[in-house]
Amino acid sequence: MQESQQSKTFSLTDDGIQAEFGVNHVGHFFFTKLLLPKIKASQLARIVNVNSRNHFFVENGSKFEKLSDPDALDATQRYSLLKLANILFTNELNKRYLEERIYATSLHPELVDTQMSRKNNLSASETFLSSSISTENGAITNDTVLLVQKSKRKIIVEDILIHLV
Repeated sequence: MQESQQSKTFSLTDDGIQAEFGVNHVGHFFFTKLLLPKIKASQLARIVNVNSRNHFFVENGSKFEKLSDPDALDATQRYSLLKLANILFTNELNKRYLEERIYATSLHPELVDTQMSRKNNLSASETFLSSSISTENGAITNDTVLLVQKSKRKIIVEDILIHLV
């Protein structure tokens, strides 16, 4: 699952879920749940969630309940918290299904110049342009993780290099 949407505006879904969290986390969770029977039927399955380093910006004591409060978090804090939620979800998938040979991992492909980044006007900033990589190079990280078969070692992807720990 890839490419998430970062919104500067706050809104709730009809179900009372913060919209960005609904799109970028609950949607991924539900999609994975729907695919799980097919994934389990595979001989060797991988779940790769494309994520972001933004989870590093989550402050100690941040609570997921704050996502529904329009005044509690700014856009970056909300986005960072949902990126952490995706990593925690992926780690839990890996823990629950490793014995069934389903491997789940998260990766950060770096700053990729995509349609989504253009839509959010990120590519207009000089900082983004100077540090972003092409979609082709961003895909290398995804492809490499998909090709690597490891059982109980974590795969950490950084700067399009794979470090096994």
